Amino acid sequence: RWSPKENLFKREQLTSEEYETRRNQRYEFDRLLGQYPLDTYRQWLSLSNHLNYEFIQTILSPNGHICSANIYDINDDKKTTEEYSIPKNLTEAESRLPKMIPNPQYALRFTKIENKNKIKSLHSGSDLTQSKLDRTDDLEKILTERFNSNIYGILCELQLSFIVFFLGHLYDGFEQWKSLFHLICSCQKAFCRWPTVYVDFLQTIYFQLKYFS
Repeated sequence: RWSPKENLFKREQLTSEEYETRRNQRYEFDRLLGQYPLDTYRQWLSLSNHLNYEFIQTILSPNGHICSANIYDINDDKKTTEEYSIPKNLTEAESRLPKMIPNPQYALRFTKIENKNKIKSLHSGSDLTQSKLDRTDDLEKILTERFNSNIYGILCELQLSFIVFFLGHLYDGFEQWKSLFHLICSCQKAFCRWPTVYVDFLQTIYFQLKYFS
């Protein structure tokens, strides 16, 4: 339901009776809708064929919204008389700025990709060299922690991060897309283990890059 106060759509919890009523009324909207752009349907399908509802719920923000800019909560503490005086220097002026805290309800929960250049003191020299050449261990760790060991979960996040950037105009999505792309391309053992997944990965990248041409 549209919220004029918050200027966005809000999810509405319906009772079983309300759900059935809305479900029976769904065809009444057909005469008010425009023609569906079938010429773009195949394009959208190529960008979203690996999206999975279960995985998406773990990546989207807690309230389910995607915003093109970060949402902040402003600390609106009352100002003292001294704060209205002319600041003596830049540091004092900056200290008087409102405290802007990112609102966690709007924060996308992208997978954190570890920096491959981070040295792990517990690794031997050969392990450290191997970890820089092949990041399959990092990929498997992500699959276990985030996607129930389902390799297609990483393709789901790859597509979602691209959609968030390309359609949602959120730059964080592009940064996540680059990180995932680099991770997937750095896993030699994973390529040998899941060759069909890498075929799907190449198809996904092909259709995504078409939008930049």
